[in-house]
Amino acid sequence: MPKTINAVKLYKLNDLQWVFDDPSKNIWQEAFVNGADTLIDIIIGKYSSNNNYVLLFSDKPFQDSVKIYLNRHQDKDPKTNGTHWTQKNLNRQLWLCPTLFDYYDTTPQNLYFSVKSNA
Repeated sequence: MPKTINAVKLYKLNDLQWVFDDPSKNIWQEAFVNGADTLIDIIIGKYSSNNNYVLLFSDKPFQDSVKIYLNRHQDKDPKTNGTHWTQKNLNRQLWLCPTLFDYYDTTPQNLYFSVKSNA
């Protein structure tokens, strides 16, 4: 089975909030919150002047990707309440909203992502 790497447009809305667009799924200005935004700041660099990125992600490893692990103790339905993750190397916790299920039928055990400049 071929490896799928999803790509979405990542940018900072009004220079305040990381969001993404994926026109193929009719997703617009979906916000990263609860630690995901902070992890993006760390990966990109808080003070980058570029505001035009592509976020690549997959449930399989790919070159130069950062791995996040699904927290084992999900207490509510993830398709309604989202999922909690850990990035071990940077010691970060984050939450991903149920929009994840626009890309996956079930919750992946791990996700891999990379942010590339689109300037």
